[in-house]
Amino acid sequence: FGRPKTVAWTAGILLATMASYWSNVRGVGEDALLALGVTTALLGFFQAQKASTPGSSLLFVVGIAIATLSKGVLGLAMPGVVIFAYLLADNLLDKRLKLGDWLRPGLLTVVGLIPLMIWLAVLYQHGGAQALKEVLLTNSVGRFSGSFVEAGHYEPFYYYLAKLPEAFLPWNILVYLGLWHFRKELKTHRYLLFFSLWIVAQFVMLTLASSKRTVYLMSMTPAAAVIAAEYVGVLFEKLKAYESSSRFAGRIARHRQALGATVLTVIIASYLGAAQWALPNADKKLSFLPLTEQIQTLQAQGHQVALFQANERLGGASVFYTQQVLKGLDTDAQLREYLSASPSHVAVMAGDSEPAAPLKVLKTLIVGRQAYYFVGY
Repeated sequence: FGRPKTVAWTAGILLATMASYWSNVRGVGEDALLALGVTTALLGFFQAQKASTPGSSLLFVVGIAIATLSKGVLGLAMPGVVIFAYLLADNLLDKRLKLGDWLRPGLLTVVGLIPLMIWLAVLYQHGGAQALKEVLLTNSVGRFSGSFVEAGHYEPFYYYLAKLPEAFLPWNILVYLGLWHFRKELKTHRYLLFFSLWIVAQFVMLTLASSKRTVYLMSMTPAAAVIAAEYVGVLFEKLKAYESSSRFAGRIARHRQALGATVLTVIIASYLGAAQWALPNADKKLSFLPLTEQIQTLQAQGHQVALFQANERLGGASVFYTQQVLKGLDTDAQLREYLSASPSHVAVMAGDSEPAAPLKVLKTLIVGRQAYYFVGY
């Protein structure tokens, strides 16, 4: 992108961060697709800024299609906020409005939205206007504003700030130092401006959103790799300058590669160890499998099981593991009517404390830090 060795360094850093990346996206396939679509669209846009070609335009269109099909409005907002911030900064730095630079991605975005429009048309045929509202407003805009409480991903505004120490591991310190170091070079090196805004603009947008998950940060990983790689280049230049002025230059040069290989080996071994022991142990505490197995056990005994005010995680897990859609109960009145209809009816509900009478707790299971109660009358 900039210095000749940046591509090689970026590839190396991306390979070293794959363990960190997959540890976040492995559980949610659509978020991995979102990261792929956002990355493809933004790299296509950046390439088109340097030299607009059919290939770069196609790359951008494909990226928009993948991102929006995987996450709807969010898939449009993630690359859109970066493109808007970059074009605004670029025009302000050059002190002129480049209308063509604004129109080109806008027109290509319309083309990229065609697959989503086809999918929405099919959805409308099957579910009507209510289904469209559910997808476009409730599930997308509602996640941002906080009105869609069923998603279960709501965190305080400082959530991502607290996650920064573990974001982009193991090279996160290089990313943060690089952003600070290159702040004075953004005007003359537009590729640094683009990748810096890729991180900053998306981070600000995600911080403003009510629905927050660490996995959403993964769409910034490619940009973080570029910034880290550029800063590694700066550190190498400083090291070479030190070697040339030091009487221990030969000794330093001989041990430099060995030290780098040792550090890389330790990092990879640490991730492999975490993947082999730490993550499986965490999965045992966070998995909904024991809960869904209890649901299936009750069903085998002749009970009918329903979910009371289930959040997105429980609802999705129940469908995935049981291969069926369980009855949903949204209000206390529906819960009372359902349980009183038959002694064989059981409801699953989350709560911070045990449900009060007349509900009878049949079994309690803990998933993570959340208690789930199987209740009946």
